[in-house]
Amino acid sequence: MKIDKTRQVISTEQLKQDFTAGPMKQKEKESSGTAEARETVSLSSSATRDLKKPGKASKPASHGTSRSEKPEKKKWTVMVYFAGDNDLEPYLAKNLVDLEKVGSTKDMHMIAQIDRGKTPTATYGGEAGASRYEIVKDKHSNGKIDSKEVSHMGKLNSSDPEVLKDFLKWGMKKYPAENYLIILNDHGAGFAGVLQDVEAKGFMQIPGIKEAFKDAEKETGVSPKNIILGFDACLMGQAEVAYELRNVANIMVASEEAIGGTGWPYEGILSGNKFDKINQNYSGEEALNKMAGHIIDETAKTQNATFTMSAVDLTKMNDVKDAVDGLGNALLKTKEPQSRIRRIIQMSQHYTAGYEERPYSEMRDIYDIASRIEKSRVVNDEKLKVAAREVMKVVEGAVIKEQHKKEDVGDSHGLSIYAPIQKGGYDSFDYGRLELAKNTSWDEAMIRFTGDPTKPSSGSGWTYSPPKGKGPAEKLK
Repeated sequence: MKIDKTRQVISTEQLKQDFTAGPMKQKEKESSGTAEARETVSLSSSATRDLKKPGKASKPASHGTSRSEKPEKKKWTVMVYFAGDNDLEPYLAKNLVDLEKVGSTKDMHMIAQIDRGKTPTATYGGEAGASRYEIVKDKHSNGKIDSKEVSHMGKLNSSDPEVLKDFLKWGMKKYPAENYLIILNDHGAGFAGVLQDVEAKGFMQIPGIKEAFKDAEKETGVSPKNIILGFDACLMGQAEVAYELRNVANIMVASEEAIGGTGWPYEGILSGNKFDKINQNYSGEEALNKMAGHIIDETAKTQNATFTMSAVDLTKMNDVKDAVDGLGNALLKTKEPQSRIRRIIQMSQHYTAGYEERPYSEMRDIYDIASRIEKSRVVNDEKLKVAAREVMKVVEGAVIKEQHKKEDVGDSHGLSIYAPIQKGGYDSFDYGRLELAKNTSWDEAMIRFTGDPTKPSSGSGWTYSPPKGKGPAEKLK
């Protein structure tokens, strides 16, 4: 699989240094000295970064100017949270410039917060640290950030859920809309987290994202039913992520596979006849479904960077959880040889091929696992096959639309799950803190088939570090 540069997966050793402990625990971690992590990183010890002790988590300061007037309510507010205090900074700055090819319109507010760390790439202009922008169409076409800086906040820890929450509150209150497309843009590591801040040694866990959104909902009144949550980050299209975030948005758009450094095709998504027709002809939940499908269609045109993308109906994730639990229970009870089940799991569609580092290479398409069990001529346990068919049915019902690059990830169906076939995965990667682990027997079933005597850890011992990419000099989100 050829990648243009990648939003790379982060190394496990780095993840063990940088892992943010959980929802809104930044201050606790500062006092305990626990490091945090946020991107998908190379999991080898050789890729571990020499990270410094995190500084105090910063609340967005009121530096610079800030508009006091409340803009009119529009059909959409597009909010992009760029966590660029890492090696993706030039790619994220370029993404912001891409947004300016469209800019805010009569139907759409477009806003962004970008953290560019201490040394921003000069090519795109702008300042070090974090800034908020009201995105306007670029009139100069000079490749530099042209939008008005609404506020400059200086040094921030963009992996801190409190900082994300503050951005959500600001955007929802100052730029009201019928519906919101909120995009988290940076490194990703699936169930392990997303949004890395190298200077703060931070990486935001999925429960932290959940708490940030729920707190923003309480303070703004914006309902999850009016939100599409998008991840322009590697490996976030997982059942664990979608289930954890099922109550903070209506639809989640994310990739099962890694994403190239260039990321989403923002200009194609936010402009053109199809986008205009969505604004003109649809409202409410129907508008969200059409917009999510439109994102999938546009990312299908850029498969050298967006190899997979799926729109998942988060209101269906309780059904997915029940089916995964049923399959887990059937796997625990089956008398099929363990080696046979392990082989089926091993042969199923997995991700970050060519970068065989855990846990990334053990993220597998859940539908494909179930389909291989159901179709297997050597599996004779009918109850196991019934449970597998139920997983296939509910995943089909939850995935609104998906696209994938057939020659590379042809057995993708829109949702992956962590399915290791070696010992040590659950204890090493703090899987037990996730709601899907707590509310299903999936992890117990996988532990049985890996021969791992340990139970999933709910601690915070994992440091995030991104993968190296899939080819020479390539960069992944």
